[in-house]
Amino acid sequence: MRTFTVPFRLAAITAGAVLAFSSLVSAQNLTDLRKHYGDAIGEVYRTSNQLTVTAYFDEHGNICREHIEFENRGRRITDKEVNTVLDEIAPKSDRGTFKIGTFLNIICLPDNDCGGVREDYERLAITKIGGTNEYRYISIDYHSAECKHWEADKKK
Repeated sequence: MRTFTVPFRLAAITAGAVLAFSSLVSAQNLTDLRKHYGDAIGEVYRTSNQLTVTAYFDEHGNICREHIEFENRGRRITDKEVNTVLDEIAPKSDRGTFKIGTFLNIICLPDNDCGGVREDYERLAITKIGGTNEYRYISIDYHSAECKHWEADKKK
């Protein structure tokens, strides 16, 4: 019996590793993610100047929020870099009437880097987090009826 114990244990360990690896690999594709979690609520796009734009959708596919940051998250975004992208995805003509600009002074730890500015327009709001001309990220929130749940989630 001893001669079969080692090969049997080795076979059991190998079979377990193969099963674990195959289940790990199968959970790393789009079909399996959709099977587990449903349709995606967002998509990430890369711009030509190394910024990423993450678009978040409502249940009908309308964009409710966009989040812009550098692919290298430690790097800051300048006004020139972000304004190019903002003019492409939220042109001034699509924003509606300008309502109000607000300075944000939010304290958050550990890096205490949550200050910024918010520009509120008729159809959307643009929030830039960070210091003048060096932003950590920018978000665009659309004011449509379909996107009201995003505003409610933000206030929680």
